[in-house]
Amino acid sequence: MRDSTLLKKSKASGIKVDKAGKGALQVVIYLRVSTRAQITRSGLQQQEKDCRSWLDTYLRDTPYEIVGVFADDGVSGKLDQRDDKALIERLVRAGKVDLAIAQKLDRYGRTARIISNWVREMVDKGTRVVTSDGRIDSDDDLQFKVAMPTLAYLAELEHELIFSRTWSGREWKLQAGGWAGGPPPYGFELLNKGRSGSSIVLCEEEVRTLVMAAHCLIDLELNYSETCEHLNGKRRFTRSGRPWTVGNLTKRLGSEPVLELCVTYRKEGGKTAVGEDGSRKYGEPVKIPMPEVFDAARRAQLRSAMEELSVGSRRANSVYPLSTRIKGDCGEAYTGGGVRDGGMRLYRCRGNTGGCDDVYLHADEVESEVWERLAKFLGDGDVQERVLRTRLRLGAPGLEGKEELFRLFDVQVEVENHRFKKKPGVRCQVTQWHVATKQEVPADVTEEEWAGVRSVLEAVYPPASFTKTKIDLRLALNGMLHRLRTGITWKEIPAEFGPAQRIRERQLSWWQQGAWPLLVTWLNGQRAGTSVYVHPMIPPLRVTVRRAGTLRALSGSRPC
Repeated sequence: MRDSTLLKKSKASGIKVDKAGKGALQVVIYLRVSTRAQITRSGLQQQEKDCRSWLDTYLRDTPYEIVGVFADDGVSGKLDQRDDKALIERLVRAGKVDLAIAQKLDRYGRTARIISNWVREMVDKGTRVVTSDGRIDSDDDLQFKVAMPTLAYLAELEHELIFSRTWSGREWKLQAGGWAGGPPPYGFELLNKGRSGSSIVLCEEEVRTLVMAAHCLIDLELNYSETCEHLNGKRRFTRSGRPWTVGNLTKRLGSEPVLELCVTYRKEGGKTAVGEDGSRKYGEPVKIPMPEVFDAARRAQLRSAMEELSVGSRRANSVYPLSTRIKGDCGEAYTGGGVRDGGMRLYRCRGNTGGCDDVYLHADEVESEVWERLAKFLGDGDVQERVLRTRLRLGAPGLEGKEELFRLFDVQVEVENHRFKKKPGVRCQVTQWHVATKQEVPADVTEEEWAGVRSVLEAVYPPASFTKTKIDLRLALNGMLHRLRTGITWKEIPAEFGPAQRIRERQLSWWQQGAWPLLVTWLNGQRAGTSVYVHPMIPPLRVTVRRAGTLRALSGSRPC
């Protein structure tokens, strides 16, 4: 139930009384539109206006009360269950409705079955059902019994006719190579959207992002993760404003419109409706030609780069050099398998399924740590095997090479702190910026320095931002800097800096408005800062290696 959709109504909305009095007729008004667009075109308002006009005309000598104005907006008439319509049914069953009115019979439903069943149920419960167009009034026994079934059928037929015309127009547009509805693919947009003669064209901003991504993959020979990192670092995000992920990027670059210059409607094997005989209900597949994002040569290069990355990823994801060589606190071994966090390879403890507290380990980080220690050990020792000298001279081998060396030296790894947890939650953009730019975290701001800080912020914010606030901005800034230096969570910020949530919101505002880089640059120009705290990706490790019947532990276990 809602307030009246009409403008400038005083007592005629919601549950308020229009013509109240003792023994007043209890009336409900029902409205419905199928699409959200119809709401903005005054569809609901016109329906309510027509219903109220009927009430004022035919009940002018009868006291009546508007119990409620009920509206289902953006709901298909083919659905039996609708929220506001269900509310009316409850009121009718409770005996609180004497008359139900809608603009037309098809507001109650789009099929003859739905309309007939609903109207007859309301009448059986003692509720008079009318339409403001004058076609149905259940008090007129002859009209109701004779005309209602026919009118219900005609309402369904009218809907089918409208649908047929709409579909014919869409089919004509498809055959002519036009866009038939729905959001355009990434890299494209509709010209003259919502008007006759609209057409699909390139979206310059999104095309620039696709071109940059292709440059990273083809010319710079970056992988998908590195390409996503590059795009996000340049603040070239997805259409929804979110950072790129590997899955999202591969779908956009490898899409049919980008590589095949077309969009196929009613694809084979898709969700297209079929008839009882198995034939396609709405016709055969249609290909819509699309503008060219890349020329033929560049498309061929892009296909080749994506194919190589796909094969390389599958091969790399199947090799885990330290599988079964890492032991957790529970005594079980870690095995390679599973990909999380945007395509990152992982080791998983075998005891994990039985309530073990050991965590997933990031494979690249663990393998790099162990390899560095093994390489240092071999360089310091007297091992002179030809194969080892050759591989060390060439640098770190690939995953297959590391797997062979780890097996040769029987490398074993113990996780020293099995309760280690990587910092949870969404990555802090401010922290990532400090890491990427290598900008130091400034020292705490003194009272003497605050005037300079404020002058920097005033270039972005009006004076009211400094007076209409419930927190001490200087202390809040020091709280932000303290968190960046120590790596604590927002909840762990000491109370001396102020409310943690307000400090967090203020830092987010300074970051989004571009004030944070200006502020950091000015402060670091006054005094030297410190490095931002970066949470380790893996816990401390103890690495042992066997050689010629001996067992030697490799030093350098990193603190967490």
